[in-house]
Amino acid sequence: MSAHEWQAPGPGDKRPRDGENITSQQLIKAVQDAYNLSGVLATVSTYNAVVTNGLLFQNNLEEISKHNALEHDASLTRKDKYFGDPLKVDNELVDKLLDQQIDGKITLDSLAKHRQVQLNHSKEHNPELTYGFMQKILSGAEGAMLVNVMGGNTNFEIDSALLETFLKHERLPHTWRKPDKPVTPLEVFNNSSAIMKKYDALEKEQNK
Repeated sequence: MSAHEWQAPGPGDKRPRDGENITSQQLIKAVQDAYNLSGVLATVSTYNAVVTNGLLFQNNLEEISKHNALEHDASLTRKDKYFGDPLKVDNELVDKLLDQQIDGKITLDSLAKHRQVQLNHSKEHNPELTYGFMQKILSGAEGAMLVNVMGGNTNFEIDSALLETFLKHERLPHTWRKPDKPVTPLEVFNNSSAIMKKYDALEKEQNK
């Protein structure tokens, strides 16, 4: 990572570095280099983000945030659009996610429980909540991507301190390394399905 040292956002930046004028091919290479996504997963994920947000050739990262495209209500770390800017990480939500740690680790169970808490809050307080089948699929996928990348070498468990650094400061922790093996679509699908099944079980128990 020495060629891509982290730097804090500067004046006018929306995130670390400006995130502007990035081509799809640059983004594909970046997620492969940083997270060891397989070529197929990096390509599919990038073009899915670009197309669903109505973008084409050269993009700014903040534009990949069209509401109810990839960005959605009851997110892991962002406020619902009804409550504020859904592009920025909400540190309070990150803390709530970290509260679900199990022996200092964030697991598939942690992510399912956090999803339940977030959706319950949105149902109670957001009169404009949109959360249907597609949002549920996206919820499972984003949780799966997180554990497959950040926990790829640790049996899909993420040290909570490392995750706090990654989410709150948008930087890769010095003691973390990218997955030894490329992350494939099948692996993400399997963990996404597992998260959704755990969430469904929590919902069923809650509604008894």
